[in-house]
Amino acid sequence: MRIGLLRYKALNIVMLLRPQFLVASAIMFLLGFMAVGGPDDILEAPYLAALASAVLVQLSAGLVNEYTDWKGDRFARKSLFAGGSGEIATGRVTPSAALSLAIVSVAIAIALGIYVDAELEGRELFLPLLIASAVLAWCFSVRPIRLVNTAFGELLEIALLVWILPMMAMYLVTGAWTDDVLPYQFVLTMFGLASIIGVEFPDKQADIRSMKRNLTYRFGVERMAEVQCVLLFVGYASTVAFVLSGYMGWVNVLVFATLLYGWTSIVIMKAPKHYDYEWARSSTTMMTSIFVVSMALALIDVVI
Repeated sequence: MRIGLLRYKALNIVMLLRPQFLVASAIMFLLGFMAVGGPDDILEAPYLAALASAVLVQLSAGLVNEYTDWKGDRFARKSLFAGGSGEIATGRVTPSAALSLAIVSVAIAIALGIYVDAELEGRELFLPLLIASAVLAWCFSVRPIRLVNTAFGELLEIALLVWILPMMAMYLVTGAWTDDVLPYQFVLTMFGLASIIGVEFPDKQADIRSMKRNLTYRFGVERMAEVQCVLLFVGYASTVAFVLSGYMGWVNVLVFATLLYGWTSIVIMKAPKHYDYEWARSSTTMMTSIFVVSMALALIDVVI
């Protein structure tokens, strides 16, 4: 009985961590690292510690978001990419446990950053950048700043994930920032913003009840679906432009395999006269798939 209870509690903790989101920070760190380093270099202890610290910062930000948003999550319908984990809202995990895990995660991340700073000579800026990233990530959810209630929350997420993480990784290898991944960052900014907006669609009703003033709350689903359309168009068009100009490899053209996903997602959110949760959830999955595929193709490109 006790073993079964422990397994149940462990599963609840894993669900609270939402591991599916942690893949993004690992991919973006590796994108910057592989653009200027070699596959063998990442296996060195300081670089592995840096990668782990980046993932732990995102983990802590996700946990503190669970802690601050759990009351609103009571109104949300959980899906793979939206609605929170639901573990606190349903009473399976306490809010204090989530906050404690967030604090422990960020503390370990900073400790790893101190180790990296000690091991790599001339990389003194990594630790301050790591701490600044953690503070900004927490400011997304924590009052009094709580950027999720402003029009800047979505932009902060993209800035940290798509821009700062790869730049930190490149700095570790070269001691400076380079423009090696700028084309990828631009494309991923477009697809990433479209994905983040899509994640808000299934949470529309919960966000209204909890007064979370994100972009979808402010402008409505139909208007944000139009913004998604523009973002996707720019993302696909810039992929073609960068590939033809030689700034990106031809493997990135495979992102056009997701074109039907993007078109379908926008149609099902704009065409109906009334909001439908199931369609919103499908739209989220399709938009997130486009972002994940584009990230994976970018990483494959810089590795090969």
